[in-house]
Amino acid sequence: MSNVGVVIDLAVHDIDLIPLVHQPRSDKSSRVQSRSSPARWPRREDIALLQFRTASGVLAHINTTG
Repeated sequence: MSNVGVVIDLAVHDIDLIPLVHQPRSDKSSRVQSRSSPARWPRREDIALLQFRTASGVLAHINTTG
């Protein structure tokens, strides 16, 4: 069992991939929305839905479940 939630444990790797998949690489996220829920453990999130919109308008969704 991890001492961190799914955002730090799993989703951080997906977040790192967004600039690699999207061109240009200098395009930064201009808007970030997130929702998370402790499904099994009360102190850390087990489910997270993240949404990023870059400055050029590209929309990325990450859905992570631990």
